[in-house]
Amino acid sequence: MASRERPARGYSRRFAWLAIAIVAVIGLYTAGWFYMASLLDAEAGKAIARIERDGGVALCANREARGYPFRIGLFCDRIGVTDAKGNVEVRGEGLRTAAQVYDPFRIIGELDALHIGYPGRQPGVSASASDMRFSASVAQPLPERASITMRAIAVDADPEGNDLPVTVKAATGAAHMRRNSGDVDVAMEARHVSIVPAGMDEAILLPLISLDLTVEDGVERFARRTESLRGTSIVLRSVTVSLGEDAGVTVSGPVAIDPQGLVDASLQITVNKPATVAARLGEALPSERERIQAALSGFAMLGDSPSLPLTIEKSVARIAFINLGRVPALK
Repeated sequence: MASRERPARGYSRRFAWLAIAIVAVIGLYTAGWFYMASLLDAEAGKAIARIERDGGVALCANREARGYPFRIGLFCDRIGVTDAKGNVEVRGEGLRTAAQVYDPFRIIGELDALHIGYPGRQPGVSASASDMRFSASVAQPLPERASITMRAIAVDADPEGNDLPVTVKAATGAAHMRRNSGDVDVAMEARHVSIVPAGMDEAILLPLISLDLTVEDGVERFARRTESLRGTSIVLRSVTVSLGEDAGVTVSGPVAIDPQGLVDASLQITVNKPATVAARLGEALPSERERIQAALSGFAMLGDSPSLPLTIEKSVARIAFINLGRVPALK
């Protein structure tokens, strides 16, 4: 009888020690999670303080770190940033971010609404979007990868007025970026785009606008915080504007901007169904119908999907022997 009780007591002690170890691990993990949460909250506070110290304004209302036990992220009811000069203003509603505890540099997030204004510009400009989803693999000086999707995109004049040349809206939009050695690959698209030129009531409807390009030495340019386009070299894999039913225009080729802001490019322009493109643009821009028809009639004679080279040398643009004019120097 006694021999049976001794193994039972041994099992009980081992089970008790296992239970104590599990509780201790959970306690240590919980303490570590809340410590990391406090660091995240403190870093957010420091970032806000730096902006305000430099003369700007920053807000993260009801800031809180959440996600226990397996995630950690920052939540804010409202966010806002205004630069020191008051030229750029960013506001958002419902920020939620998260990263897995075992992979803290892979961040995902949501933002219910975003508004970006440029009150310091004349004419004033504002942009807005809703239902944003974003993700990034954080690295220095630029994320390894980053993506963002959004809905109800609009670019318009500021509430104070100051008409823009166009008003642009899109049902959905997406942008993706990745580091490719020292270069940066960028892909963007907007669907169900509506463009209303100034002084017109009718909108130009475009099912799709897409862009796929590489910025050469983009990582280094970002590290230097280079704002000027001068000295930039870009490879356009494709820039496509669709007018529906397979009709549209695609441009591809290398583009370089020299230190004086002059553009050099060797581009290929492909027009799918040029007759349809001319008809759609003529309907949207009746005052320019004859000029559009004349410009695209040459493409229509070459077939359903003709291509022509567009050359820009020192900002002077030509198609074959036809001089198209001068591209303004870029800043």
